Amino acid sequence: MKEHSRDRASGGVTLLFVEDDLNDVILLARALSKSALPASAQFVQNPIELREYLLGRGKFSDRTRYPVPKVILTDYRLCGGSAAEVVQWVRCSEQFRNIPVIVFSSYVPPREVAAVLDAGAQAYVEKPADSAGFQKLFQSALELARN
Repeated sequence: MKEHSRDRASGGVTLLFVEDDLNDVILLARALSKSALPASAQFVQNPIELREYLLGRGKFSDRTRYPVPKVILTDYRLCGGSAAEVVQWVRCSEQFRNIPVIVFSSYVPPREVAAVLDAGAQAYVEKPADSAGFQKLFQSALELARN
């Protein structure tokens, strides 16, 4: 997956998206680039890449290019894993357990939403359908990053 950067020198925060749908990655990157928010985005495709990114292994070893994120945003449904797996791994990691995790999807049954929230996700958000919805998602992520 590609990196989408905004001027890091301006004090922007890094948002790490776990998203396996290239169309959604493009939409997320476009929406963030059109926003005036001080943020940069990184994208990984699955829980395995998330772990590699967070641990700074392999292609993610350059912390200047791949900084530790302030917030993780993960799609609920992922090839090769799930949002629940992402949340559980982050919460069990001594080094990363305090990074907020937001889960998003177009629809998740209420029982499954409750399960990821119980596992430690800070929020579940319905996947935005338009740029205003994306702006709201990014703003929520930035508010979590500041806390």
